[in-house]
Amino acid sequence: SVEVRELFFSTPARRKFLKTDATELAHCVEAVRRHALARPDVGFAIWHEGKLVDQWRAGTAEQRIADVLGEDFIAESRGFEHSAGPLALTGRAGLPEAARSR
Repeated sequence: SVEVRELFFSTPARRKFLKTDATELAHCVEAVRRHALARPDVGFAIWHEGKLVDQWRAGTAEQRIADVLGEDFIAESRGFEHSAGPLALTGRAGLPEAARSR
């Protein structure tokens, strides 16, 4: 397991660029979410000030996507799998109807 403690402790050059604790935590959570999506076979847990923020247990890619992105994403997307020689591509693509307008 990997544990990161006091990530921004004693970093005076960086400290002036830090945002609020909530903003910095959100950035850290987003980074871990991306790794969690890339490695569904590995469990991830995020703790902040002694409290469990989020946790994803090791499992299948489909279950990890549902856990991280939500059941709505599963319902509004389609899985795909394609191989060409030594290359293989698997994933999920959101349906155009589910895209948020900007």
